[in-house]
Amino acid sequence: MTEELSDERKDEIKRYLWEKFSIKTENISVYDETFTHSTCGIPNNQRLAFLGDRVFDLIVAEHLLNTHPGCVSGMLDGERQRIHNETAQTAMAKEIGLIGPMVFGKTYENIPKEELEKNTTIMSEALEAMLGAMYSDKGLEKARGVLVGLVPQSRNTNKPGLRVR
Repeated sequence: MTEELSDERKDEIKRYLWEKFSIKTENISVYDETFTHSTCGIPNNQRLAFLGDRVFDLIVAEHLLNTHPGCVSGMLDGERQRIHNETAQTAMAKEIGLIGPMVFGKTYENIPKEELEKNTTIMSEALEAMLGAMYSDKGLEKARGVLVGLVPQSRNTNKPGLRVR
């Protein structure tokens, strides 16, 4: 954010990143942006969500190609859609407690975080923003390691009736 972060906020972000992902960083501002909802004004997590959406798709596509070598593209795309949607992303974001360090503006300031955690748009965008920040700060490998660990187990794509090569 444009204003100087308090030591308390920096510590909260550093603690979260270390406990959840074993990340140590000096680039706290990119993660502060990740945890800043658009109701706070600019900067916020929307730009990082834009980047993270593309990172998410790349990692999931690559993961599916590697884990389902015999599947045709239609099956792979179905699996990708099962993983890359607001409901699935919300479950992943909840798994890593992503709502914890988030800050919200007046629109949501009196709503408990437990309620906001049910908002699939907020949670999926926050997850995408986190991936965008990780990609920017630590590279594709770190983002890949985190996301692949969160991806729900794929359906059995080798069942009878599926076209495989």
